[in-house]
Amino acid sequence: MDIGTNTVRRAKKRGNIYVVRVIIPWIVRNARTPKDAVNIAIHEVGKRLSDKRLEVCRVSCTCGRGLDAVLFTPGMSMVCVETSVKVVALNESEAGKVAKAIVGKKLRDVPLSIGEVITG
Repeated sequence: MDIGTNTVRRAKKRGNIYVVRVIIPWIVRNARTPKDAVNIAIHEVGKRLSDKRLEVCRVSCTCGRGLDAVLFTPGMSMVCVETSVKVVALNESEAGKVAKAIVGKKLRDVPLSIGEVITG
């Protein structure tokens, strides 16, 4: 999910390109294991977004290692998937809104959130 080449060239001159991490909570039904739930979520979200750069969100643990953000229960699981979107905006706040709008067009009725905004 990228923006047009001409738009990028103009924006680079003004310095307002942002890379926004968008977090997508995805419900998976009838997965047998947490690994299956992750694979199904990545596949389904990737199909809707036509995006191959999806990752599972990581959460910190007191043990010092990161864990996949997966809530696994029999019959239903939730997997937090994240993707990066390059946007042109006036500031970080607007960049988050633009990224949510871009992803939200393809994932209707999914409550998206912004993880991180980096100046590109």
